[in-house]
Amino acid sequence: MNDQIQAGNSWFAHQFHTEALDEVVMRRPELVEKWLTPILRQDLNSTRLIVLGRSFYEALCEVLLRQMPEKGILLYRQLEPRNSAIRFLASGTKIPLTEYALFRAPSVATVIEAWNDKLSRCKSDRELLELAIVAQQGQAIAWLWTQIDRGLDSPVLIDQARSIMLLGCVDGDRAKDLLQQRLVSKPQTWTDHVIREAWSLWHKNFWAKHWFARFLTVEEEIQSWAAFRLFLKCVDRRFWIWEIEFHQHANLYGGKRWEFFTDNLEQIGRESAKNEKSLAENFLGRKLLSNQVGPWINLG
Repeated sequence: MNDQIQAGNSWFAHQFHTEALDEVVMRRPELVEKWLTPILRQDLNSTRLIVLGRSFYEALCEVLLRQMPEKGILLYRQLEPRNSAIRFLASGTKIPLTEYALFRAPSVATVIEAWNDKLSRCKSDRELLELAIVAQQGQAIAWLWTQIDRGLDSPVLIDQARSIMLLGCVDGDRAKDLLQQRLVSKPQTWTDHVIREAWSLWHKNFWAKHWFARFLTVEEEIQSWAAFRLFLKCVDRRFWIWEIEFHQHANLYGGKRWEFFTDNLEQIGRESAKNEKSLAENFLGRKLLSNQVGPWINLG
């Protein structure tokens, strides 16, 4: 830590909060230009500034995406490809806060273009899941459904398959109905197999919600414990989309169940990662191999 401070990185491992920055950006737009200009030059100095001031620039990006989306996108595109030893992640999902900021931005043309770009660059089922999570928790659910509907109607098979897998990632009956309409008892084609994968993925989230509700509400302690164990077998990071629905049950049985739940958040995180492992290893029904950038593009 002392080495970082001596190097000029006084914000190392500290998150820069946005409350005051909102007001500064609104009242002093000339400062925004002063802060952005050296970053947008894309030279060695801009890289150094981002490394030293990552916390500040991520906070600035969040504010700009809300207030000046075009400038926010410019800064986001500079931050995204530059790796950092310190990343600021959302509690629960562990997805970078900059991704949430992007998908909470107003749906103007430049922002939608960035959303489209993120979708087109997803290279695993887990990346599709993460995109679906931030879109559902942000302001982009209407955009996400537009992309799903467009892909389902596309003559291009990979677009169809991507939309089908996204249906498996989306909460709610609309996604379930669209998948059920496309299910066949004996899969013959690639997309038939993707539909079955997406159907299974949708149901994992359904059962996670079912068992979590039972854990909180069933009277018998043994049944509650069993429900929690079954919940852990199904849960993934979509849990953080809908867990707020169960806050009304926090005081049931003297609040002991909810206390048990909060005491086991780390275990839920570990089990979620374990349950998503196959999503990281596959993309649209195909196993990802180490010498491939996608199931159909061999680099060997």
